[in-house]
Amino acid sequence: MAPESGNVDVARLIAEVAQRHGIALSPKDPVFAAVTLNELVLKRTIQEATAAMKATIDSFNASVQQAENRAGEVLAQQVKGSVEYLRQAVHADIGAANIMAQDLVRGIHRAHSERSLRLWSGVALLCAALLCVGSFWLGRLTALR
Repeated sequence: MAPESGNVDVARLIAEVAQRHGIALSPKDPVFAAVTLNELVLKRTIQEATAAMKATIDSFNASVQQAENRAGEVLAQQVKGSVEYLRQAVHADIGAANIMAQDLVRGIHRAHSERSLRLWSGVALLCAALLCVGSFWLGRLTALR
């Protein structure tokens, strides 16, 4: 016998009740009206529970999306703060490197100037000495004649 409704196999139910309880039922027995009512109530309850679960899942998904958005905003703020800190640190390092480079250039210039001064002072002293020796020598040559 085929099932009378879409979900209940009446023949299987009749056989099961007969085997377990020793009661003979027929497909027109009023107990199947109760089974049909239970089936309808159960379907309605399942539909309502499914709708409630879907609403809960949708609400949960919306909450997750909001949490992700908020986390993204917080992360963006932290990244912005970190970038600003790094920018300031790099700027400070560049400033320190600039000062060190200027000090190095001044030191090189000072060393070069002192060296030049010593060199030219030595050349001038040598020229003066040569001029003095040349003058004495020339004076002696002219005096001897």
